[in-house]
Amino acid sequence: MNRSVAAIGLVLTALAPLPLAAYPDGAPWESADPKAAQNCASCHYSENPVETSEDILVTGLPSVIERGKTYSLNLALVHSSHASMGFLVSASRGTFSGIEDETIEVLGGMARSTAPKSAADEVGYWMLEWAAPFGLNPGEVVSLYIAINAANDDMSPFGDVIHYRTIVMTVK
Repeated sequence: MNRSVAAIGLVLTALAPLPLAAYPDGAPWESADPKAAQNCASCHYSENPVETSEDILVTGLPSVIERGKTYSLNLALVHSSHASMGFLVSASRGTFSGIEDETIEVLGGMARSTAPKSAADEVGYWMLEWAAPFGLNPGEVVSLYIAINAANDDMSPFGDVIHYRTIVMTVK
């Protein structure tokens, strides 16, 4: 092989697209906040994220919370035409726990799905428990950051739509 062919091969190799970096152990825990430097839309960037998605529904969580109380939450994404969905949620205070669901991983004030939910019924849903800490003061604010990936199920970051919703609660 002559030097010019070898040089062209090196240039083409250098210009070739790099393989996509995935997170085999799940998305970074802090990614649910759309204002975070590394958020879900940092990797799933081919479609514009829905910054304040009305399609994210959370039931079981009042706007005014009580210190030390545990709330059973239903988290859902409705009206999605995507094949599968996954979520990541973080609370500025308090802790999460799964409700006997092996597809939910919890780390203190953060929780995420570990397996995609099928969107066959146009609704992806999960059940969680969130406990407000005892150390909160009346009038204090707690934020819940939710990100749901409506995925096209091709195992790439392309064609997916990230939905965000931030819920702000006040302590009673």
